[in-house]
Amino acid sequence: MTAPIAKVMNKWFESDVLKATLGTDGIIGFAASPYDAGTGRTKDALQVSQAIAKAARKHGAQIFTNQEVVAILVDEGGARGVRLSNGKEVHAKVVLSNATPKVTFEGLLRKCDLPPKFLSAVQSINYTSPVTKINVAVTELPSFACNPNPGSRPLPHHQTTIHLNYENMDVVHHAFTDFMKGNWSENDLKPVIEMTIPSAIDRSLVMDDSSHVISLFTQYTPYELRERNWTDDTKEQYAKHGQLNTSLPFLFAQN
Repeated sequence: MTAPIAKVMNKWFESDVLKATLGTDGIIGFAASPYDAGTGRTKDALQVSQAIAKAARKHGAQIFTNQEVVAILVDEGGARGVRLSNGKEVHAKVVLSNATPKVTFEGLLRKCDLPPKFLSAVQSINYTSPVTKINVAVTELPSFACNPNPGSRPLPHHQTTIHLNYENMDVVHHAFTDFMKGNWSENDLKPVIEMTIPSAIDRSLVMDDSSHVISLFTQYTPYELRERNWTDDTKEQYAKHGQLNTSLPFLFAQN
């Protein structure tokens, strides 16, 4: 569970394209390289939660779902239970939270319940997203060179996620290293893109029979740029750059 996704992919697959494409599940929306620890995914990961629940019930635990916790109760320097949104209090010897540190320690606990140094460390955790999303309106359905469609009717691959620029793990890694330097990739084909065509399934999104809407989920984009700031001009430059240039996905298409 703590292994890099690249290591997991290398164990099970030989194709570089397949490894990079499947490996995106480990880094999507995550400011990390596929070579970083913690990006790996386990098979049937939900089974871990189910096993814990099964063991807990076996020992007499009761599990309540759809119960919003609004506060962790503290007494004599220790957690003693939780308060629910309906006002009910549940008392316990131990309180475990699988929420983020920000939610757990800043949202559910009072500042006076935590050491200032610890709270400062929690507040310093970086939750930066490396993603820029752009929505595009096009006049016709893309026909990809590797799997062309003769007409305007969507094929199965139009109704799934389409991965672009996943030739190998190094392509993804280099896009990440550019991001860490405060830059977007200088090579037009470097940034990784996940493309979906929602109108291939829901035609109510468009006004006529031929048009489509496309969502481009691009990674990695620095929140803070190196030696410059995000302004209207830099946003315009970024939009015209290969990473968000709406013509980029169609380098892979026939139309």
